[in-house]
Amino acid sequence: MMTAIKPGIRPSSISASLLALVGNQNSDVRVVGDEPLPFSPVPPEEEEHRFIEIHEFNGDLWCIREKYAEGQVTSALVAVSERGVRMLGEAQQFYAHPRILSDGAKLAWICLENPQMPWDGTEIKVAVIQDWQLIAPTVVAGNLEESCLNPEWGLDDELFFYQ
Repeated sequence: MMTAIKPGIRPSSISASLLALVGNQNSDVRVVGDEPLPFSPVPPEEEEHRFIEIHEFNGDLWCIREKYAEGQVTSALVAVSERGVRMLGEAQQFYAHPRILSDGAKLAWICLENPQMPWDGTEIKVAVIQDWQLIAPTVVAGNLEESCLNPEWGLDDELFFYQ
């Protein structure tokens, strides 16, 4: 079930909890844990990687990786662990707001393509999480002419978002 939220209204069933405290190390923008020991791999010399919107899931950190290379910026949904970076999704040019359902069964996120801006139009996609992979991503709201933002899962597995 999905519910569009009008601006200024936040349902009381949405709760947020901080699962892991992580950050980016200033010198090389790698993900670090409680101690200043790098958690993400060193990117290739000609690239810079930034990890944003980080969420803990089964011991991995699921997030958005922004890659800066050759004057271009690309983004991808990734899982970061001590084993490296695993690609979850990279078909879109821009990703934001990844949200994992509390039981770990689904992931929701927004995406858009260049030259769209978030206020022009975005898509909210939902995929089933199976074996730490995203299965059958499906557009559940939005399009090139309709902006839908900030997906959040409610207590009854209901997806809320701004429309």
